[in-house]
Amino acid sequence: MSKNYPEFVIPQVAHRRYDPLMGDWIIVSPHRISRPWSGHVEVPHHNQFVEGCLPKTSPINPLSPGGIRASGIITPDYTSTYMFPNDFAALVNKTSRLFAIFVR
Repeated sequence: MSKNYPEFVIPQVAHRRYDPLMGDWIIVSPHRISRPWSGHVEVPHHNQFVEGCLPKTSPINPLSPGGIRASGIITPDYTSTYMFPNDFAALVNKTSRLFAIFVR
């Protein structure tokens, strides 16, 4: 890179960028591309489960009780409505620095 234009490094946390064409600030969340996806879609078999006999946990569903989520957290053995923390939230409360990138 030339000395007039330093190398542009994209931070891996949510940050703001200025859009000079629209004159607005936008929020960019590049870390969300880290979300896992196995690339496989499970096709249910006809009458695979009898009502009331669903498996307690499923190795292919990280949100089932006892499943391991992408963050490494084990899903608790819940028996009623459960609220999951978002492992890949677009905006986070804790950041090491606040980034404001001006693209000009």
